[in-house]
Amino acid sequence: MEQSGKRKAEASGRDGDDKRTKTKKQWQVPRKNGRDNEPARAMQPGDSGIFATCIKGKEGKCVGELRDLFTEYAGLLYGAATGDDQQDDDGAAEDIEKSLEAEIASIKKPSTAHLFSPVKIDVQCVVFFKTVAPVDPVGLVSRICEDAVANPQRKRTRTVKRLVPLTMMGRASAEGLEKVANEVLAPHFHTEPISLRTYAIRTNIRNHSILKREDIINQVASLVGPPHTVDLKNYDHLILVEVYQNICGVSVIDRRFEELKRYNLSEIFEPTAKESSQAVNGNSVSLPLLLDGYAALKDGRGGLSPRMGYRNSAGPISMSITTKPARSVDRATVMKVAGAVLKTSNIQVESYHGCLYRTFLLRAKDDTFCLMKCMPHPSIRLMRLEDDQLATEAAVLRLLDRRGDIAPAVVDYQAASSTLGTSYLISGPFTGTVLGTSSSPLSGERRQTLDRSIGRHVSRLATLTGRAFGPLLRPYTQSWAQCFGALLESVLRDAEDCLISLPYDAVRLSIRKHASALDKISEPQLTLLGAAGDDNVAFDPRSHRLTSLLDYGTAIWGDPMMSDYLRKPSKAFLDGYGERLADDSDARIRQLLYILYHAVYSIVEQCLRPQADDDSGVARRSLTTALRCLVTLPVP
Repeated sequence: MEQSGKRKAEASGRDGDDKRTKTKKQWQVPRKNGRDNEPARAMQPGDSGIFATCIKGKEGKCVGELRDLFTEYAGLLYGAATGDDQQDDDGAAEDIEKSLEAEIASIKKPSTAHLFSPVKIDVQCVVFFKTVAPVDPVGLVSRICEDAVANPQRKRTRTVKRLVPLTMMGRASAEGLEKVANEVLAPHFHTEPISLRTYAIRTNIRNHSILKREDIINQVASLVGPPHTVDLKNYDHLILVEVYQNICGVSVIDRRFEELKRYNLSEIFEPTAKESSQAVNGNSVSLPLLLDGYAALKDGRGGLSPRMGYRNSAGPISMSITTKPARSVDRATVMKVAGAVLKTSNIQVESYHGCLYRTFLLRAKDDTFCLMKCMPHPSIRLMRLEDDQLATEAAVLRLLDRRGDIAPAVVDYQAASSTLGTSYLISGPFTGTVLGTSSSPLSGERRQTLDRSIGRHVSRLATLTGRAFGPLLRPYTQSWAQCFGALLESVLRDAEDCLISLPYDAVRLSIRKHASALDKISEPQLTLLGAAGDDNVAFDPRSHRLTSLLDYGTAIWGDPMMSDYLRKPSKAFLDGYGERLADDSDARIRQLLYILYHAVYSIVEQCLRPQADDDSGVARRSLTTALRCLVTLPVP
């Protein structure tokens, strides 16, 4: 009976203490400002904060790394304002009432951790930290990146990529943007005495469909107002506008933005492409393999340098280009320049919207017309590979003119024009009708006839060969794998700049894994990367045959199978193309890699230049399908 009774507590009372302790922990009410509740609050108008991109699937790790990094720098920059040196006022209280007030006050004091609160958002590879005073998001991020540039060997993060500070946030509407922008812009542009400043505007829109990029840029530019001017290259201030769901944020950054790798910590600590070595005389170039070819694109040996000149089997061409910020071009100025070049005053100028660059149709009395292309409007953001398209097209047209191909001639090309304030290209004459503007769409046998003639033209273009792979004006490597890797890496960098959620690691791994299949292509051929589309076709309405393509600016020395014409060719196009497409395992791998490139390009293009017929969903499905197929295919 004694054994079946209740067990007595030991003299030490340890069992009872354990029970009470367990009960306390079980029913303890979480603190209002406790660490576990930090992510509960969503972004609100009036907030400030920092967006960050990270490696896919590492969002939690990224939050931890950033919390530690921000906490450390908050202590360095803001000192006692973080609340680390709280004092216990209980001993100084003279009575119970004062003691309670002191304790409540100490609880309300902000701690360093509460200066930065992570907010959960519905975007992969992106995290957000809300900040509170005295934290200045722009100053904090700038200091972090400055220290990283000064000491890149001391790597502070492993999963963090780019940081985007936002000084203030508001509703994602025209009224909300105006309110936020006025407050953020005032200290930089409207403080007396007002001095002339140059500026650029960059926008990024995620999970939002009301505000359009062009409208945002125009509204912000009007709020900046004169005497300040736009300068996309050598700006004094960069205005960042981020839109996420129903919230928009604005910040102003100084000219060091480019020096600090656009606040991309991953690029500062571990650059993707190491600089290639080049001999002093410029004749000997040593390039690392595969993705390191991006360095050649970046420093001028592969596509973005002002130095141009090449020699290939079609003959030598030398050109020069000076990149200047594009100025808005009006119709009267276009008419003046075109009239002087074409030596006629009787000319009709029409805007044409089928090309990336600003394009005008120049019509005289006869049935022919010319095209005049200028740099895009300053509000149009170009991708890295789109800068040199006018110079590239001029070079292609001169090559084709020597062979007598069906292509317009270069009437006039100017790398810089004081009259227009931008480079321009006038080509022509063109005959026939532009398919994209035709009042009666072709169908049946007529369309097949046109497709066959396009196939013959694209096939004939591929018979032009170069001495190396790469951009048309600056080929730089004998390895197609290296060249393709550089092209795709350039587009991926554009995607990262736009904070687009993509499987970056999987795409880069696929290139490295299947490089041998790419290097089976040994002869550089003229390839149009982006030329397919009715807006790029001029045809004879009587014979229904091609008279010319309108845009050759995407040409490179590469593999013709990479052309968008061969992504989903019609049977009539293949009949005209003539050459039987390879169907071995290496060819299938290359086709999947080319699908990766075009899918990523389409996604970035839609982000930078949204269109009503948004095909980014189709592009993402193509990207996913290609990656899955590449994973299952064995390495050749």
